[in-house]
Amino acid sequence: MVGQYPHTATFHGYSDGTQDPDTGDMEPGTHNELEAPCRAEIRTAQDPVKTADGVAINFTWILYLPALSATITPGTKVTVLDASGNPMLEDTVKLALAGTYNARVWL
Repeated sequence: MVGQYPHTATFHGYSDGTQDPDTGDMEPGTHNELEAPCRAEIRTAQDPVKTADGVAINFTWILYLPALSATITPGTKVTVLDASGNPMLEDTVKLALAGTYNARVWL
């Protein structure tokens, strides 16, 4: 039996650098990773997804995830592993929407 979220997504993000208030030196941002169970589905419809402001987004994959506590922003790199832990895809987030009970990410 296959579970609701058979795949694993790892989102690779970087925090912005900061400026030290005492010395004025720039300090580099840090690398952040968020790992979450997901279900990856390849695009079947030919119509693009429209954002709230009407911009059309063409995508190749959509990820379905449980509700996340972190915010995923467009441009974030993501790696998806299949149920056996083998790399399935690597792509960049084009759109992410978080709901109360689940989240969707378009790649």
